[in-house]
Order: sequence, then structure tokens, then C-alpha cells
Amino acid sequence: MSVAKKTEIRKYMILLCIVGFCICIVNYRGWVRAYNTTMLALSYEYGFTSRSLLGTLYHGLNAILPIDILQYNAVLIFALIATGLIYIFLMFFVYKCLCRLEGKSLKYAEYTLMLLSICIISTFTFAYNYLRVDIFMIATSLAAVLAMFNKKTEWLTIVFSAIGVMFHQGFVLMYFNIILVLLFYKWMSEKSKAKYAILFFASFIIGSVMFIWFELLSRSKGAEILDSIVQEATNLSPGGIYHTTLLYHEVLGIDVSGAETSFVHMNHVQFILFAIVCLPVIIYIFRFFIILIKKGEGAPAKLKYLAGLVGSLTIMPDMLFKVDYGRWVMAVAAYYMVVIVAMAVFEDKLVIEQMEKDFIVMKSHPYIIILCIMPIIIAPFLDVDIDMLTKNWQRWFQSKDLIFY
Repeated sequence: MSVAKKTEIRKYMILLCIVGFCICIVNYRGWVRAYNTTMLALSYEYGFTSRSLLGTLYHGLNAILPIDILQYNAVLIFALIATGLIYIFLMFFVYKCLCRLEGKSLKYAEYTLMLLSICIISTFTFAYNYLRVDIFMIATSLAAVLAMFNKKTEWLTIVFSAIGVMFHQGFVLMYFNIILVLLFYKWMSEKSKAKYAILFFASFIIGSVMFIWFELLSRSKGAEILDSIVQEATNLSPGGIYHTTLLYHEVLGIDVSGAETSFVHMNHVQFILFAIVCLPVIIYIFRFFIILIKKGEGAPAKLKYLAGLVGSLTIMPDMLFKVDYGRWVMAVAAYYMVVIVAMAVFEDKLVIEQMEKDFIVMKSHPYIIILCIMPIIIAPFLDVDIDMLTKNWQRWFQSKDLIFY
């Protein structure tokens, strides 16, 4: 690495850390929602049950430490430390990506990774998603991407696939696509096709089997363990008020979707407003991959770029049948930013060429900078509501009787 490149990356990382710290200061509220504290009451102490990895790690920490951390004040400290460590890991991920890029593709990646960092840090520092298990799922996918940067560690993608689902079975629909699409990309690109086919199918199978287990088969003893979990959730939650719906669904397996009908309608309106605001970004991403598909020589090349384009559609079941559109949109945004940068790190000549061309166009047409500042305007993403902007628009339209549901 040249001295000039080292200096550029060093200055960029300093700037990114300063921006990230400022975002933390602005968005930090100093409390953790009952939903996220209740998650810590779930652990493998009660069997191999869904969403229990984070709680198991927390209970393991409680067993090691000389103090009792199964209380809300300790959760606040844990949230601060855990979130901070993941942000440090995010900075490390950004740094490793930049070290593997050159020229204008490096500049393009700097802007893209800045946007990714802004989205993640603002979303998971703000109170709605502070200590939400989603941040651990994102970190797991980023760790899998780092593993793919080195041929000796690529097998770890199978391990990270399992870990992601153990944090939350929703990983399969939200962030698993990053791992699978990039493994498929390598399968279609590399000479060692058998190796990447095995990694792809092994990751897919282990993720799918664990998803079915957690979603359908892991709650057989729910009634027996409910009282114990409720007691722990009470101790861990602010004011002793735990999230009842979460425990009913995850421990007893009760379908609570009927209580979300009004939220579904609200999400649909907000999503239309959000799509309008982000239309330039949507068009840009679509155009980016269509150009790659057209330029790709042979079916494998076209298939790997097509997979990159449509990989985010794994979120569709969540969007069709569940609420929390803020989380779904965050997952889609992270998917495209990570996949595009990763393809460049894999030294894809077409991707790098397109990144360089787009960077030149953006420099010569400054108004396109709106593509770059859009996440700053919209972030942080929330949970049931998508973001503060579309939330306020939707509420205003509703108050004026301009929408009906």
C-alpha cells in the first residue's frame, strides 16, 4: 500500500470516527426499550429456543462476573459496551474494505461505506433500536463478508450463517441474503466452483433448517418455562414492565399478527412515501445492476449480477405479512451497500469500472449528491414506523383525512 493511500485512508477513518461519535451523541437517549430488555430473558437454559443466543451470552456474562447483572441498570451498561464494540468492529470492516481498493473505486467505496455507517450508527443508537438484536445480525453478516476476503477463512461463512439465525430466525429473511448472494457470486466467478457450491448449499441448508426449527418446533415447553422467563424479564426491564407480546409469541408460540392490522396499513402508506423520497436511489441501484447484467459475458456472469439485483427480495415475506418496516428498509439498504462494495473488493472488473464511471459523473453533476445525503435526511430508521420523516408525513395525511384505512 502506497504512503498516499495510507494517508488518505487514515484521514478518512478519523473523519468517519468523528462523524460516528457525533451521531451517537445526537441520537443516544440513555434507555433501552422493554422489547429489547425482554429479549435478554430468553436463553438456552430453557432449551434450544428461538432468539436466545444474545440472552445466553448475557447470562453467561452474569455467571462469570462477581456482580448480579440481571437487572435493568446493568443492562444499560451492557448496551453501551456491546453497541460500542460493534461500532468499533464496523470501523474495522470499513478499513479492511478500503485497504483492498484503489483509485476512483476507493473514493466510491468511501462514500458508500460512510452512508452504511451513518445508517447503522444512527439507527442502533436511537432509542427505538438501541440493543435491538438486529445490530448483532448485521455484525454477523459483516463478519462473514470479512471471512470471504481470505480464502483460508471462507469456511467460516457456514458458522456465521448458524450464528445469525441463533440471534434471531428473522436473520434468514433480513441479512442472510448478503452471505448467500456473495457466496453465489463467488461460485459463478471463481475457478474452484465445487468449493463455493458446497459453501453456498451448506450455509443455505444450515440456515434453513435452523429457521424451521426455531419458527415451528422450538416452543414445545413454553408453558413450563414461562413463569421463570417472566420473572427475569421483569428484573431486566425498565420499571419492571416487560414486553408481553414478545413472550407470548416466542415462548408460547401464540400468533399475535391479528393485533398488528392497523400497523400493516400504516406501513403500506409510509412505504409509498418512503419510495417516493428515495426514488433516485432506487433507480440508481436498478440501473447499476442492469448495466452489469448487460455487460456480463456468459450465463454465469449474468446470473451473479442478477442475484445481486434481486437478493434483497428475501425481505418480501416480512413486508407482506409482518410490520416493522423500519427494520426491513434498514436491511435492504445495508444489503445493497455491502454487496456492491464487496464485489469491488473481490476485484470484479465490471463493478470497479462502473463505480469509477459513476464517481466521475457524480463529480461533474453535483446535484447527484442528493443520492449520498438521502440516508442522512431519513436516518435513523425506526421499527414499526420506517423513519421520522415518513412517520410525520403519514400522521399528517391521516389527521387531514387524506388517507383512509
